[in-house]
Amino acid sequence: IKVPVRQSRFLSLSTGRFGQKNQMSTTTQLQEDINGLNDAVDAAFVLLSAFMVFLMQLGFGLVETGSISSINTQSIILKNLLDVSFVTIGWWFIGYSLSSNTGNYFSGDGSKVFSTFEDGWLRGQFNLSFAAAAATILSGAVAGRIKFLPYCIASCTIGTICFPIVAHWAWASNGWLYKSGFIDFAGGGVIHLMGGVGALIGLLAVGPRSGRFIWDGDDGGVVDHRPRGHSITLVYVGAMLLWVAWFSFNSGSALGVSNGTWRVAVVAAFNSSIAPAAAIMTILPIQNILEGKMSVSGILNSALAGLVVVTPGCATLEPWGALVCGILGAAVYQGSSYCMVRMLLDDPVDAFSVHGVCGLLGVILAGVLSDEALIDRAYGSGYRCSNRGKQLGIQTLGSLVIILWTVGIIGTIFLIFRQIPGGLRVSKQDELVGTDFAYFSAYAYPDFKEKVREAKEQHLRKVELALRREMKKSKKSSVKSQEKTDSGVYKGSVVNKDQEKAHDPDVHSRGQKSFQDAHSGGQKSFQVEAKYQDVVSKNEIPNFSPSYFTSQNKSLVDKLMESELEQKALREQIDSLQSAVASLMERRLGLPSALTSERDSTGQVSSQDHLSFRVNA
Repeated sequence: IKVPVRQSRFLSLSTGRFGQKNQMSTTTQLQEDINGLNDAVDAAFVLLSAFMVFLMQLGFGLVETGSISSINTQSIILKNLLDVSFVTIGWWFIGYSLSSNTGNYFSGDGSKVFSTFEDGWLRGQFNLSFAAAAATILSGAVAGRIKFLPYCIASCTIGTICFPIVAHWAWASNGWLYKSGFIDFAGGGVIHLMGGVGALIGLLAVGPRSGRFIWDGDDGGVVDHRPRGHSITLVYVGAMLLWVAWFSFNSGSALGVSNGTWRVAVVAAFNSSIAPAAAIMTILPIQNILEGKMSVSGILNSALAGLVVVTPGCATLEPWGALVCGILGAAVYQGSSYCMVRMLLDDPVDAFSVHGVCGLLGVILAGVLSDEALIDRAYGSGYRCSNRGKQLGIQTLGSLVIILWTVGIIGTIFLIFRQIPGGLRVSKQDELVGTDFAYFSAYAYPDFKEKVREAKEQHLRKVELALRREMKKSKKSSVKSQEKTDSGVYKGSVVNKDQEKAHDPDVHSRGQKSFQDAHSGGQKSFQVEAKYQDVVSKNEIPNFSPSYFTSQNKSLVDKLMESELEQKALREQIDSLQSAVASLMERRLGLPSALTSERDSTGQVSSQDHLSFRVNA
C-alpha cells in the first residue's frame, strides 16, 4: 500500500484542484487501492494460517513420541523431519502442479512443474502445510518397527502424489468431485481419510510390535500386552498444539477475511471448539462403562476425533451439527479402537481410528447435517445438490474413490517392499533395543534407564543368581555329607589328606563344572535359560537368542569362576596355616601326646577332646 500517494489523492479531492475526469480517475485508483488492501489482508491471513497449520508437525511429533517407548524417540523426530523435507521438495516439483486448476477433471496438466513465484503460490503454500500433515499421519501407526527408506517413500508419495490428485478432485474448479457438489471444506476426506487409510495399510504391512499380542495357550486366547507410552505429558502438549493449530486448519480454508469471508472463517473456528469439547464429554462415561476406568490418552484422542469429524463441514454446519459430530466422533473412535485390538492390529497412536474412520464419518455427516444457507455462503449459490439423498450419495462416492485411490498407490509401495527380505521392517534385535540405538547408537534420554539397559541388567542378574543358587545347593549337600563322615575332625593335624578327599567330594570342581556347563550351553545353561524364558514370556525383558546368552555372559562366568577358585585357594591357605599352628603347638606344648591316648581304633580324635583342644589353642 503506497501511503503517500493515497494521502496526496485525498488532499487533491479536498481542494478541488482536479476536474471531473480526474475525480473519476482518482475514485478508480482508490477502489483499486481498497482491493489491494483486501488482497493484502487476505494474504496475511492465509500465510498466518499456513504457518499455524505447519505447527501440526510439532503436535504430531509430540503425540507420537509420548505414545511409544523412549527408545524410539529420535527415530520419530527424524522421520517427521524427513517427510516434511521430502514433501516440500516434491510439492514444489510436481505436487502443486497436479493440484492446480489447470488440466482436466482428474489432475493438473503439469505446466507448473518447478514453477516460479506467482499469485497462485499463496494457495500453494497453504496446501503445502496440508500435504505435510497428510504425510505425517502414517508415522505414528508404524512407529518403532519400520525402516527409514520405505517410510520416506510412502510418506513422500502421500504428500506429492495422493494428496495433490485428491485435492484437485475436491477443490479445483475443474475437479470432478467439485463439479459434483462434494462437500469437504477443510479436508476431512482429502487429508484425514486418505492419511488414515495409508496408516492402516502401513500397519498391516509391518505387523504388530514384538510382544504386543501374545498367544495364551491356557484358554486359547490372545493377551494384549499394549506397551505404555513413556510420557503422557508429551501426548497432552502435542494434542493441545494440534487443537490450537486446527483452528487455522479449518478457518484458514476460507482463504481470506475480506468481503464477508470472515463470517465463514468464524463459523469454522467456532465449530472447531464445539466438536472436541463434546467429544471429551462423551468419552468419559463411555470409558467408565466399558472399562471401569479413564484413560488420558483415550480422552485426548477422542478430542482429535471430534476435530476430524467436524473438519469436512466446519463451515457448513450449525453449532448443533458440530455437537452431533463431536458426540458421534467419540463413540465411533472408541468402537474402532476396540475393534482394531480384537483384530490384532497394532496402532500405537490410533491413527486409523482417529483419522481414517472419523474422517469417513465426517464426510458423510457433512452431506447430511450441513445447512443450506451456510453451504451457499461457503461455496457460492448453486453449489449444493437439490436433495439430501443425492448429496449423501455424492459424499459416499467421493469417500470410496479416495479410499480406493490411496489403497492402490500406497498398497503397491508396501507390497513391493514386503517382497524384499528385510526391506520393510527393522530386525527383531533392533526393535527390542530400540531404533534409536540401532540408527544413532544413543538414546534421547541419556540419564534415563532405558528399557534395553534394564533388560540386559536383569538378564545378567538372573543368570548370576541361578548359577550361585546352584553352587549354594551343591555346597550344602557337600557340607551335610562331610558332617556325617568327618564330624569333629581337625583338619591338617591328624587327618590323612587322601582320606579327607575320599570322604569330602570336591565341591569346587562341581561348581566349576556348573559354570563350564553354563558357559558352553550345556544342561545348566538350558535350566537357566528356561527360567529366563519365564521372565521373557511376561514381556519384562527382550528374548535374546541362546548365542547371545552364552556369548554375552562369558565375562561374567569367568569372573565367577575366578572368584570361586580364589575362595578355594584361600581355604587351602587357611588349612595349611592351621596345620602349621598345630605342628608348632605339638613341638612347644606337647599337646598331641595328651591326645594320643584318646584316639580310637581308626586314629580319630573324639569330639570332646577335639573341642577342648581347639579351646586351649
